[in-house]
Order: sequence, then structure tokens, then C-alpha cells
Amino acid sequence: MRREPPRRFESPPFAPGELEPIARVLDALLELGQEAEVLDGLRDLARRTGGVGRIAEAAGLNRTFLYKMLSPAGNPEMRTVALVLRALGLRLGIRPLDGRARPSRAPRNGRRRSPRR
Repeated sequence: MRREPPRRFESPPFAPGELEPIARVLDALLELGQEAEVLDGLRDLARRTGGVGRIAEAAGLNRTFLYKMLSPAGNPEMRTVALVLRALGLRLGIRPLDGRARPSRAPRNGRRRSPRR
């Protein structure tokens, strides 16, 4: 069985300081469950906005660690992804899957929590 070579992500063209196009692409990849492509996109974006070394410094991370994190074998923690996104001028957002608010479920022990005052 032949293994396919990894795909290379190419971020859309964007002007310096204009991150909306790349943010939309990365958001769409996350929505589709393409986590590996998101990391590839972050690596491409880092390269195009001053290099991985500059992003690592801005995020307070070791450059070698960031290269490994953004590699196809990388498995970053949420905290690290948040640091890299912030250094790139982006942030991660969370929305319901179908766009509607879902009702909250009762706690596992069956008791409802009283509202905080």
C-alpha cells in the first residue's frame, strides 16, 4: 500500500496586516476537521509573516519547539496554539456546530446548580 505524500498548504494572497483571508481559510479547515492542514497553514503563515523564528520569539517559545509543533507529526497543546495564534494576530473562536445555542444539560449528579450572585 502506497502512502500519499503530505499536501502542502498554500495560504491565500494577503497584504501585510490583512489577516482576514487567512483567518477564514484556517477557520474553514478547522470546521472540516482538517487539523493537520491547519498546522500546515500556521506554518505557511509564520513563514510569510517574518519567519518561524520571529513568531516563536513573539509567542515566547523555542524556535526548534515551534518547528516541531508545526510539523506534520506535531501534536500541539491548546495553550501553545493560542500563543502562536496571538503572535500571528489571530485568535481561536468557538461556536455551536449548527449555529444555534443548545440547551444546557443538568449536572451528572442530577442536581441543578443555582445561579451565581
